[in-house]
Amino acid sequence: MGQKINPLGFRLGTTQSHHSLWFAQPKNYSEGLQEDKKIRDYIKNYVQKNMRISSGVEGIARIEIQKGIDLIRVIIYMGFPKLLIEDRPRKLKELQMNVQKELNCMNRKLKIAITRIANPYGHPNILAEFIAGQLKNRVSFRKAMKKAIELTEQADTKGIQIQIAGRIDGKEIARVEWIREGRVPLQTIGAKIEYCSYRVRTIYGVLGIKIWIFIDIYRTINYNPKRTRFRNQHRGRMKGISYRGNRICFGRYALQALEPAWITSRQIEAGRRAMTRNVRRGGKIWVRIFPDKPVTVRSTETRMGSGKGSPEYWVAVVKPDNSGARELMCIRVIGASNRRYAHIGDVIVAVIKKAVPKAPLERSEVIRAVIVRTCKELKRDNGMIIRYDDNAAVVIDQKGNPKGTRIFGAIAGELRQLNFTKIVSLAPEVL
Repeated sequence: MGQKINPLGFRLGTTQSHHSLWFAQPKNYSEGLQEDKKIRDYIKNYVQKNMRISSGVEGIARIEIQKGIDLIRVIIYMGFPKLLIEDRPRKLKELQMNVQKELNCMNRKLKIAITRIANPYGHPNILAEFIAGQLKNRVSFRKAMKKAIELTEQADTKGIQIQIAGRIDGKEIARVEWIREGRVPLQTIGAKIEYCSYRVRTIYGVLGIKIWIFIDIYRTINYNPKRTRFRNQHRGRMKGISYRGNRICFGRYALQALEPAWITSRQIEAGRRAMTRNVRRGGKIWVRIFPDKPVTVRSTETRMGSGKGSPEYWVAVVKPDNSGARELMCIRVIGASNRRYAHIGDVIVAVIKKAVPKAPLERSEVIRAVIVRTCKELKRDNGMIIRYDDNAAVVIDQKGNPKGTRIFGAIAGELRQLNFTKIVSLAPEVL
C-alpha cells in the first residue's frame, strides 16, 4: 500500500507557507502551540454563533497568527465576511477583547484583521463546509459532490478530488466514495495544491470529508533553451581565458569567474534565489550567462559508452577574464621618471605591441599597467634574492583595478602589500 502524506506539509517552503509565524525556545514551544489552538478554536466558535445566515458555512479559509515580542497579529481569511458578521467594527472589537481574556495575555497587544478571499469556493475548507451542510440536510452525497465540483469550476481551478468516508446514506457498512475532475498531481512538488480534511456529525455517525484542489503549477525561471535542434556537441576545451562579456554593463557589482567551469542551470537558479532573498527590493539582479550547452549521459539499454543519450542537463561555459594584451613596451614609470628599471609593484605607462584579435584592447593603444614580476634580481629586507624568467605586467584602469584578473605564471608577494589583491595567478604565488 502507498503511504499517504499531507500535501500541505509536503510542499512547505515551495508553494505553501506556514500559518503560524513565531519563534520560541524549545521548552516554551508546546505553550505556543496550545495558545494558537485556543485562538483558532475560539474564533471559529464565535463566528459560528454570530452568523447572520444559518447556512452552516462559516466561510473561514484559514487563520494566520503572527507573534512578536509585545504583539499578536491574527489575520482571518474569509470567503463571506459580510454575510457572516454584521456590524463589523463593533464585532471585531468584541472578538478581540474576548480572545485577549481567553488567553490572559494582558502584557501583549492583540490585533485581529479580516481579509476577504476572491474565490471562496476555490478553497477546500469552505467547500468542505458546504458539503457538510448538504449532508446534514440529507442531500444525496453524489449530488452534493457534483454541486461542489460545479462551484469549484467557477473559481478557475485545474482539478479537484473529493472523498467521503463513513456510513454514507445511513448504510450499516462504512465505505469510501470519491470523485475526481481534472488533474490532481500529488507527486509534483511544484504543483500548488490546497487540501483539507473535515469531520461532519450526522444522525448516522461521523463522516470524513477530504478535498484536494489543484490550482496551478508553481513556475520558476527555467534557464533552458525552449526550442533546440539537438546534435552531439563536442566536449570543448576548458582551458583559456575570456575576451568578451567580462565588463560590467548593468548595475555596480558583478561576479567574476576565477576558474574555467561548467555552471548548470540549477546552480544559476540557486544563486539567483539566494541573491534575491538577500537583496529583496533593495536592488536589481541581472543574469548574464545562459546554459546553452547540452550534457548527455549514457543512453538506456547500453552497457558501454557515454554521452550518446538524450540531453540530461544544460550548462553555461565560463572562463576567467583577461584584457587581451599579449606584449607591452614600457614607456615610463609613473612617479619615478629618472629610474632606469621598473620594479615589482610599479605602475607604468606602456604601449601594446601585440594583442589578441577581437579583444577589448587593440594594438598601439597606450595603457597603464602594474609590474608583477621582472627578470632583474630583487633583494628583500630579509636578505632573500628572487629572480623570474621573464617580465610580466597586468593592465589596470585609472582607479587601479586590473582589467585582467588572471595571468599566466607566478607573481610576487609584494603585490599583496601594495593592495593589488585582485590579481590572481595561474601558478603558485611566490611569497
